[in-house]
Amino acid sequence: MHRRVTTIAVSLISLMILGAWVTWTLAQQNPLDGTFVRAADGTVYAVSSGAKIRLVPLADPGNILASLRDGPSAASVDELNAAMAAVAPTPVISNPAQTLIGQSARVCAEVGFPFQGDIVDAQWQKTVAGRDATGNAMWAVVFVNMTNLTNNDLAAYRGATPAFYLADERGRRFDGDLGRFFDQQHQLAADNGLAAYDAQLKPGVAEARAIAFEVAPDAQRLTMTSVAQCG
Repeated sequence: MHRRVTTIAVSLISLMILGAWVTWTLAQQNPLDGTFVRAADGTVYAVSSGAKIRLVPLADPGNILASLRDGPSAASVDELNAAMAAVAPTPVISNPAQTLIGQSARVCAEVGFPFQGDIVDAQWQKTVAGRDATGNAMWAVVFVNMTNLTNNDLAAYRGATPAFYLADERGRRFDGDLGRFFDQQHQLAADNGLAAYDAQLKPGVAEARAIAFEVAPDAQRLTMTSVAQCG
């Protein structure tokens, strides 16, 4: 008797599982799933997982729609999501310097003298070490761990040019200038308890440096870029 009851219970459980599987399979195979459908009475539904969801549009007594630009058409939920993404405004980044944080690159002021640069912090300021940026420009202050990858003591610049510059999303290039801003760059380093950017680095040793770049105020994304090909 006990064995018969157990067999019946197992059969019932199996039927329940089979029923759930059939329901799920039918929902997956529904050709209308994920689409918008107009019923015979004119009602519009969104179909999802075998269910119909009635869509109720708002009235537009002020005819505001007439003043809006046309966007893409959408016949499904996926197309609607894509259309909404396509017309969404590009977000304005208020602190583009922060897009530099975490960037790493092998950089060279001249071919054959590579350094590894790892940006650990960046700030967006109008004034650095008592000096305002030119016109409406802003300072992107970069805090970077520099590692000398050569076999000799060497500083990561040549002439007055650091081993890297900043480029924005438009391809505009913003170079550092260790000559024109010599006093400022040294004061920036002192204010942060660091050696000046133009101080020599020993081979294989990573040291923190800080350097400021004048950048256009409307830049959105900045990229650390080597001045020369490292070879």
